[in-house]
Amino acid sequence: MPGASYPYEACGAERIGMELSQRRYIRSSMEVAEDQGAAGLSLEPLHYNVTIVDGWSVSQPEGIVGEFLKINCDASSDCTQININPDAGVSLPVHNCTQSDCVIGQDEPFLDLEEFGGKDTFQFIVNDDPDGDVQVIILTILDVNENAPKFLQGVYITSIFENTLVFDPPIILSAVDQDPNSEGRLHYSLEGNEENFYLEMIAENNTAELRIKDPLDMEQGFWFYTLTASVTDEEDDFGNPALTDTAKISIEVLNQQDTPPIWTQFPILIEIEEGTPINTKVGIFKADDGDATTSPREIKYELLEQNDFFKLITHANGSCSLELLQEIDVDEEDAPPLFSSFELKVVLLLVGRLDTATTKRGDQIASFYRSEK
Repeated sequence: MPGASYPYEACGAERIGMELSQRRYIRSSMEVAEDQGAAGLSLEPLHYNVTIVDGWSVSQPEGIVGEFLKINCDASSDCTQININPDAGVSLPVHNCTQSDCVIGQDEPFLDLEEFGGKDTFQFIVNDDPDGDVQVIILTILDVNENAPKFLQGVYITSIFENTLVFDPPIILSAVDQDPNSEGRLHYSLEGNEENFYLEMIAENNTAELRIKDPLDMEQGFWFYTLTASVTDEEDDFGNPALTDTAKISIEVLNQQDTPPIWTQFPILIEIEEGTPINTKVGIFKADDGDATTSPREIKYELLEQNDFFKLITHANGSCSLELLQEIDVDEEDAPPLFSSFELKVVLLLVGRLDTATTKRGDQIASFYRSEK
């Protein structure tokens, strides 16, 4: 009915139906006014962003200050008699009403849609005769891009094992934009090491998930990654640019035992003189592990064939030495052959425990030879 405000919660098709109904009322009241010979009223925009949509339906962007709309009266009317009753919560001061026109303006920026909870349609009643017909101006406020999107987190910190393709738990980038109807207008991007990482957009909730292109490898020397994620909204139709926010992503790569140890020092031929004293070091062996975080304390050496003449001693620097358990007398019956071979195995241990599967994958076996003079 004339002068009734739209319900606050009305939206979508419901509001469209109300607008059509209101416009039918406007046309009906204008026809009645013409039939009765009432004074004619017309609208004129005073700002380039103000648009007269249809009859007395007007749209304008939020934030307009000053005079934005003029009501014109024809020769048979007096605009000084106009009464303007705005919608609840909307201040529409009237300036310079003369006999021929009346200007509507704002002393302060016109409405902030964010303060109205997204409500964007208002109305005010124009009456040039207390006993006559009224005109209803439907005013639609268009949102402008004035709020930058903002990440829910400024920093994302995570870790992942090398040779893994999926973050657990997943890294979901999420941002909010205070401007109404921002759904679908947020765009995510990634800077820094795009050859290893990318963002997968999740359209249903306007977020993005961090993904890995190829498994990471600590042995290539990359233990830590720092990325920058950006979220950008869209520019509006009134010349306001797109706005952006950024967040940091810190990724630590955790080691997995995936590289066997490699011999770096290994004497193939060891010569031992008869009568060499007990506990003499007759050979030094050393192996290094290709895994980036392996400590020398995690490397163990062992002889595959036990005997009464030699033992292995492991040292803190990751090497081992072969020492005599007893003097060798070639004339004794139990003396070892003048030329013999032994197999030595190096095993990579996990800190604090021996992992059987790792041992099988991480061992190296080599043969050395002993000759006597």
